[in-house]
Amino acid sequence: MGKVIDTSKAAYESLRAEEIRTLYAGIIAALKVIGKGNFEDISSQMGVKPERVWKRLSELKDLELIYRTGEKKMLSSRRFGYVWALTGDTFPKSQPVEKSMKGQTIATFSRNIEKIKNATQASLFNN
Repeated sequence: MGKVIDTSKAAYESLRAEEIRTLYAGIIAALKVIGKGNFEDISSQMGVKPERVWKRLSELKDLELIYRTGEKKMLSSRRFGYVWALTGDTFPKSQPVEKSMKGQTIATFSRNIEKIKNATQASLFNN
C-alpha cells in the first residue's frame, strides 16, 4: 500500500461513523434499484458526488456486501471503471480456478535440474 497522504487521512477520519453508514446504505439502495453499475451510475442514482461513492466501494467489498462483476464500463473520463453489484444469489459461488499450463510442473523441472548437475556429457546424450 502506498503512502497515505495526511490530508486524505484527515478527510477520512472527519467522516463520522453515522455518515459512513448512511453512505453504505445509500450505495446498497442504489444497487437494489439499478442492479449493477460503476461508481458514476451509483452516485447518479443516489444524487451525490461520484467521489463520495468510489471511496466507499472497496470498503463495502471488504464487508462482502458488494462485489466486482468482472465487467468494466466506460466512465465520463473515457476510462473504464469496474461494475459493482450486490452480493446474494448473483454472487459468484467460487472464485475462478487458476489453470496451470500443460506439461511438466516446476517441481519436476527442479528435480531434473538436480539430475543434470551430477550428470556427465556422455550420460546426457546417450539416452
